[in-house]
Amino acid sequence: MRKYIFLAAVLSCVMAQGQTYSSFPLDKAGETANGIYYTVPQTELVFEIRLEKNVRHKGIFAQSAYLLGLKNVPTKDDTIYSIQNITIKSQPTAGAMYILETKGVISVEKNSIGALTKIMVSRNDRQSADKEFEKPNHSNHIKQTPKDNAVTLSTSPIYEKRFMELGMLEPTSSLTAEKAVERIKALREEQIKMLSEGVDGTYLNTTIDFMYKQLDEIINGYVAMFAGVEDKQEEVVIIKIVPEKPIITEEDLLIPLCSFSEKEGVKKIPYSASNSTQIDNKTIVANLHCYNTIKPLATTLKRQSGSKETQERINKKGVGVYYAIPEKVEVSVSFGSLNFVKDVSLAQFGVTAYTLSNTQSLDFDRKTGELKSVSSK
Repeated sequence: MRKYIFLAAVLSCVMAQGQTYSSFPLDKAGETANGIYYTVPQTELVFEIRLEKNVRHKGIFAQSAYLLGLKNVPTKDDTIYSIQNITIKSQPTAGAMYILETKGVISVEKNSIGALTKIMVSRNDRQSADKEFEKPNHSNHIKQTPKDNAVTLSTSPIYEKRFMELGMLEPTSSLTAEKAVERIKALREEQIKMLSEGVDGTYLNTTIDFMYKQLDEIINGYVAMFAGVEDKQEEVVIIKIVPEKPIITEEDLLIPLCSFSEKEGVKKIPYSASNSTQIDNKTIVANLHCYNTIKPLATTLKRQSGSKETQERINKKGVGVYYAIPEKVEVSVSFGSLNFVKDVSLAQFGVTAYTLSNTQSLDFDRKTGELKSVSSK
């Protein structure tokens, strides 16, 4: 509450003599306007969805898996996706544009999207510093990491092809399921013999251990011909959305992010404020719950800025500077038994305020564009 009382006091300051800077919305600045262009940022939500992609290849003897007592082995090649984690983040993106006209000696700093981070009023004969404005990308978009960059988590058991290349398995053209079973039995008997009869003194225990594991890998290669192979990889899907403030903030805002299925993984759903996409059990939805913490302040600001006297003054002389007062919003994503929640500050869910005084040094939050501190020089 003290924070908002302080901000309201800043808004009600009377313009001091010796004007040093003034701001206008870009569409009201006029053709002769000359100054520093800046943006009041919006907040972009970033959803990072981590998937496990399990690619299963059937063994060449899958139909004879019963010979090894195996059940429910893959009978065809298929892919199964599962959601491992969803991370919710936020970052600033460009919003409405303004122009800052300066008179006197001041220093202005902006971040990479062109939002103000600092205004320093100085009596020294320094030149006004306007850092380079990087043109932002306004598009709401969904990015998916290329499948070629998927991270392999595990492959089990080892492919029989590797052992064939090393000459450790028989070529499949001359190998039958029955011969493979016999070979597995013979290798297991050799392992038992190796353990039960001990060593003749010419081998170290570490050597025996190595030989035993080598036989294990060869056995796994034969078993893979029946049980098939699972290749597990990790894929990351990144969804970026700049949500628009709902008309009724007391009601939660539902945003369909993407659809998900075990067979196809994630499919994007383009964001739109009026998205009429039907939400079903395959849709991953973000739920935005607004806490409405600044609603009383928003009402006060609207009443103040709506007065005839204030509007005449703004239209003629502009304001000190425009800045954002973000709103606290709970962002949650639920899918099946999974639930992910995070509180974030959304600039566009709050209000765009302004200072009337323009002889002060100001500091802004680099992420939200909120006014952090005011000091007189």
